[in-house]
Amino acid sequence: MDAQCTEPGRWEVRRRLKNELDFQKRRALLSFGEFLYTRLYNQVIKSLGRTAHALVPQRNLYELADPFYRPLARGGEGYLEVGKNIYYQSNKLCHMVLSLKPFGCLPSMQSDGVQSAVVSRYKDMIYLPSKRAEREKSMRTAGFRWHWAKLKQKQKWNFYRRWLAPENASTISGLLRPRTPN
Repeated sequence: MDAQCTEPGRWEVRRRLKNELDFQKRRALLSFGEFLYTRLYNQVIKSLGRTAHALVPQRNLYELADPFYRPLARGGEGYLEVGKNIYYQSNKLCHMVLSLKPFGCLPSMQSDGVQSAVVSRYKDMIYLPSKRAEREKSMRTAGFRWHWAKLKQKQKWNFYRRWLAPENASTISGLLRPRTPN
């Protein structure tokens, strides 16, 4: 899509039409490829007994991530990680996002940096990035334990809010206090 193309003059109508036609052909091929991939994905999910959810259109993820991460920043697919995190949190489809990365590429590091702004906007979001570097092993373990405790507390709150009657809701705050060791 970003092929080097010199802009034809206003009087070169034939060349302008050829450029537009070439662009629309490429766009149509990409749209058709996306359609085929989505169809194949849905067939596989259906044959597996609908164990996974439907694919979220990338346009939706683009729009969700746009206030935090500009997709045209030439950083790869880092905006998809931000968009998915917001999508799953706002639709209550997950309780925590654990981002495991075998290496630290630039888009991944950029999206990790942006996630702090996302987490500050969405207060219930739990996001834990984890890279494989050995020097960060102790930090990863401590961070994971802290996020795990936060997740357990959130799960308790969801359970008690859902299953306890409203008249018993005053006891919830006492149940969620962390226990002190003996």
